[in-house]
Amino acid sequence: MSLWPIRLSATGAPLRSLILISACSTGVLPARAADTPAPARVTVAGSLQSELGCPADWQPECASSRLVFDAEDGVWQAGLALSAGSYEYKAALNDSWGENYGQNAERNGANIPLALTAPTSVKFYYDHETHWIADDRGRVIATAPGNFQSFLGCTSNWDPACLRSWLQDPDGDGSYALRTRAIPAGSYEAKVAIRESWAENYGQGGVPNGANISFTVPADCTEMLFRYDPTTHLLSVQPAPPAPQPGSVTIAGSLQSELGCAGDWDPSCAATQLGFDAEDGVWQAAYGLPSGSHEYKAALNGSWDENYGQNAERNGANIPLSLGAPASVKFYYHHATHWVTDDRNRAIATAPGSYQTHLGCSGNWDPACLRSWLQDPDGDGLYSFSTRALPAGTYEVKAAIGESWAENYGQGGQPNGANIPFTVPTACAETIFLYNAASHLLSVSTTGAPRGDLRKARAHWLTPDTIAWN
Repeated sequence: MSLWPIRLSATGAPLRSLILISACSTGVLPARAADTPAPARVTVAGSLQSELGCPADWQPECASSRLVFDAEDGVWQAGLALSAGSYEYKAALNDSWGENYGQNAERNGANIPLALTAPTSVKFYYDHETHWIADDRGRVIATAPGNFQSFLGCTSNWDPACLRSWLQDPDGDGSYALRTRAIPAGSYEAKVAIRESWAENYGQGGVPNGANISFTVPADCTEMLFRYDPTTHLLSVQPAPPAPQPGSVTIAGSLQSELGCAGDWDPSCAATQLGFDAEDGVWQAAYGLPSGSHEYKAALNGSWDENYGQNAERNGANIPLSLGAPASVKFYYHHATHWVTDDRNRAIATAPGSYQTHLGCSGNWDPACLRSWLQDPDGDGLYSFSTRALPAGTYEVKAAIGESWAENYGQGGQPNGANIPFTVPTACAETIFLYNAASHLLSVSTTGAPRGDLRKARAHWLTPDTIAWN
């Protein structure tokens, strides 16, 4: 087995010193949902715990520094009283270091510093959808209250304390942002509020206590981007641009010398680069490979600085590929989910139907359009995606395998079975598609799933309006 690249993993010990491969900054909060199950517990674990009643520091199981999940906000949070001093901390999930998040919302990331010059009550926040762990002393806690918040799930509008409109800055570049498609077409107003209160707020032109900021959602389900600059205090709200893509994606591994590269594990070799399909929003290419056992990963921008392996994990384990005979293998990489896979290891399942043009496909009933790709990064056999891009109406769908109608499943999981009908009750309502690869049953739910629900807990954004989870 190749030992390159090295996978960084949790050791159960605080990260006193660690070589980190930094995240690629886009300046915009990625609109995505959690790629791991919703936690039962979240602990602020670090050098501050002995100040809070824990028997020692860096104890992920200590209840004294646990956060509490707020179902309305969809965020874990708690205020903790600390003495003056310099501290470090991370978010540890489920009383263990097995899943933890540090700076830049990175799994197993660097410790987050916290310096206090006087005794202070510090409020900590953890959003499992983005994995951002932050505090109200080291970061600006900014929300965008307005007359649209009820569409996001807030109990009322103009509520600065509702974190459904939380403007986040995981990469620390000073740009706080929120993306959403949940606001119907219409004219609205918003402001920026700091620390969940009206005590400090900014309106038009970044003026303190200034006039409301007007904005228009041109059509139902339009993705809107809220962006706040804490230096100028300017808030802009406008239709969001397409999500940025890497400059290149290479299938790098022990198979490259078979495909014309000078050697294996070369992230810069053009012979194994994938092509970006703008309609699908997915990087993909097929290669003829000889029989044998291979391993690979997806390397971005010609280097190992950003790479993804098994389970869509950054710096993750190599992905094995065994071929009993020479075969053409198609590889896929989705930058929003970071899932890299192939059509030999996994079923490539889509959900073609009468709704696909609303996702950005050029036509309906297209099994090859990966805008309706059902993904399964953890390999448990459950493939799924969710979207808010559909207008109200009645639709039909089926499950197709291999981007073709040659293998497809309809009602009851029957091969070539009847179309599966579903209804979207209101425009932009969350519509959830779940395909079971064992039973071939495709289910569609338009009732949604609440934040924190385990069934929705493994999710990834396919496009800014579409999530896939398992």
